[in-house]
Amino acid sequence: MTRGRAAAISQQNGVLNPVKRQSITITRDETTNPVSFNVTRGPLVLGFRLLFLRPPGPQERDFVLSIQDLQLYAENVWAEY
Repeated sequence: MTRGRAAAISQQNGVLNPVKRQSITITRDETTNPVSFNVTRGPLVLGFRLLFLRPPGPQERDFVLSIQDLQLYAENVWAEY
């Protein structure tokens, strides 16, 4: 997908609008000891080109949050409640 194509998909009347590309669900499973967190439709991939509206350089790539990363974040968030 070229930069023009990516911008055309998410641009309307000169305003950039977010476009949902991925949906991930994280749930807390209290039936396990210790409590565990289930991630469905992961990992979370944030496309470099769509974030920065340019192709990645030689040392740049998509941002990927693994299932394990998401479970750790969930554990930290739920620990606050």
